[in-house]
Amino acid sequence: MHQTISTAAIVCLMTTAYAGSPVWAHCGLSHDAQPVLQLAQADTAPVPEPPATMAAPVVEPAAPAVALDPESTAVEVNGARLTVAEVDEEVQRLIGPADGTVPPDQIKQYLPQMRRQVCEQFVIETLWKSEIEKENIEIQKDAVDEIIEKTRASLPAGITFDQFLERQHLTEEGIREEIGMQLCIQELVNRRTESVTDDDVVAFYEQQKDQMNVGDAVRARHILIQFAPDDDDAARAEKLAAAREIREKLVAGEDFAEMAAARSDCPSSEVGGDLGMFTRGRMVPEFEAAAFSQEIGAIGDVVETQFGYHIIEVTEKTEPHQQTLDEVRPDILAHLERSRRAQAARQYVNELREVANITFADAVSASP
Repeated sequence: MHQTISTAAIVCLMTTAYAGSPVWAHCGLSHDAQPVLQLAQADTAPVPEPPATMAAPVVEPAAPAVALDPESTAVEVNGARLTVAEVDEEVQRLIGPADGTVPPDQIKQYLPQMRRQVCEQFVIETLWKSEIEKENIEIQKDAVDEIIEKTRASLPAGITFDQFLERQHLTEEGIREEIGMQLCIQELVNRRTESVTDDDVVAFYEQQKDQMNVGDAVRARHILIQFAPDDDDAARAEKLAAAREIREKLVAGEDFAEMAAARSDCPSSEVGGDLGMFTRGRMVPEFEAAAFSQEIGAIGDVVETQFGYHIIEVTEKTEPHQQTLDEVRPDILAHLERSRRAQAARQYVNELREVANITFADAVSASP
């Protein structure tokens, strides 16, 4: 039986934090949530980062673009062609979420680089599509439907699925096609990915044992009364009074999770306000100071941060220690599986490229 990519991972491929971040960058699953399409784009040892929608590139600016006939071919792969007009249309879609946040001169400066990236993406996508057809991999509609529904549920409060699509300059049909393709690619890659054994996990742990030391950590849950950009002193005073009222009810014995679900403005309200385990340096200073000084089970005083007023309860604490194999086994397993999938994907696509007929227009190079 072939493995399939997790629903959570695909959901993370689609959603966004709505702060100018890439469409792939929500839910905090980093590399495991990258499209295999991206994993296979470069034959390099590290797993590549997901493509930033319009983050400031770290490479040198490209030379000014040469004017091209919109109907001319930018790249051709085994007879499939992408026109200059289609390249520019995709570049504009990628730029969309950055409207108003990146200076126009900076966007213009990096257009040639973005065009090259779109062309390279087309090459990889075309190779994968041919391989999917050759191997008779079928899209599972039920799996796509499930991912769409989970995506709807995972969007920030007040953001509808249609608004998400509009912000990303996408359509539901396009999203469904992309999810289906990612599922098919994952199936192909999984067929070539070597399984991770427990011996592999143990060996990795022994090799990296010196890196397994962790500092003190706490697990906490909170209720946030969030500031609005236009809050004046009177509005903040009302919110502080509301936070204090909530704290009094919690001290009197009301259920924290239920109160978080009803009153908190943080997305963690869906899980009772739980923020999970975190070490020092992960939270803003005011929140960190309160969390690490509170006793387990105590309802702390209202804490003010840049985000609003917080009522915090610490539910667990750990002292500095070296993590045992059992503590980190799931993380090591996930890391090794990601690495092997990425390696298999890169090797797979490199093999496909070796036998493909790929032609780039002179003015649209395949590499920066």
